[in-house]
Amino acid sequence: MTPSPEHGRRPQSRPSVDEEAGSRAVLTHLSVVMQTDLAHPWSLAKLAEIAHLSPSRLRQLFVEIFGMPPIAWLTLQRVRAMARTISATDATIRQAAAEVGWRNQAHAAKQFRKLTGRSPTEYRAAYRDRGVRTCPWCGHVC
Repeated sequence: MTPSPEHGRRPQSRPSVDEEAGSRAVLTHLSVVMQTDLAHPWSLAKLAEIAHLSPSRLRQLFVEIFGMPPIAWLTLQRVRAMARTISATDATIRQAAAEVGWRNQAHAAKQFRKLTGRSPTEYRAAYRDRGVRTCPWCGHVC
């Protein structure tokens, strides 16, 4: 008799409704903490420590709930905040990048372009040239 393919494997269980709700609550809290201080040098290890999870479990839950890993989500939030700043103020690109925690302007511009398809300078010019009242990327109204 040959063993079944399931022999020796631990059964995979789905999280209970309470566990899933708890995970959502933890990640919602974590997302608020990150958004409150975008300039903080967040790391996966620090975020996992705050959430009382292993880094791999945090990453897995973040992907399940937000559709992307925590650092990718943080990058998206930083780009959105940067877009609001450069579309609504006269702050320099360097100042806008620093406000969201990027000290290296070239890195900030690279991340910005990757997510918006434009450099911060091109984004600002297009925003102002069109007389747009609502930013198409971040939804900011000015």
